[in-house]
Amino acid sequence: RGVIVYGQDVDVQPRHGAMSEAKDSCWRDWALTVLAMVPCVLAIWSVDYIPMLDGPKHAYAAHVRANLSEPWYSAHFSATRPMTAFGFGVVYAALEKVLPWRDALRVALSLIVIGWCAATAGLARALHPRRWPLAVAASGAAIQWALLMGFLNYVCSAAIGIGAMAVGLARAEWSVRRELSVAALLVVGCAFHPFGPQCAGVVLALALLLSTPARLWV
Repeated sequence: RGVIVYGQDVDVQPRHGAMSEAKDSCWRDWALTVLAMVPCVLAIWSVDYIPMLDGPKHAYAAHVRANLSEPWYSAHFSATRPMTAFGFGVVYAALEKVLPWRDALRVALSLIVIGWCAATAGLARALHPRRWPLAVAASGAAIQWALLMGFLNYVCSAAIGIGAMAVGLARAEWSVRRELSVAALLVVGCAFHPFGPQCAGVVLALALLLSTPARLWV
């Protein structure tokens, strides 16, 4: 395809060997990322329950909200309509309907860890394919202080925000599909916590401005 180099159109045809090498590199990077996820997920399932400061509160609040139709819960609790910080409760309540509460919590935590690892891997590759070691290193931060403190909506929001940055920075050229994908991730992230989407929005806005000539800003 054509690319612009110092104001001139240059037709660049990628070599078949280079494309094959890039594809193999992509599979290798994601395979290593999956391998890095395994210890994080095993850490969650190797114990009966991970002690978290706010974790029980989120789990119980989700349980109550999902059972407000029952007389005892409706007599002691009233329904609210939160604008944010309800995403984890929705996920956990859905899992608790089909699993015991401990397994439901461990599945929910596993999804958070997997989402964090996948998002950081996508961001590392979006910055440059050769930065895949950062993806493996970032997997170690999946079980982080905020997760052990029980700030589950916050960690989910941060992971989704990182994923939004990965999608937005994957290519220099923007398209309607990518814009809608980033917007959807930002909206979904706000259901968990506004911090992640806010940071992602600022980063993507700055990246877009810095990559656009100043004469085209208006």
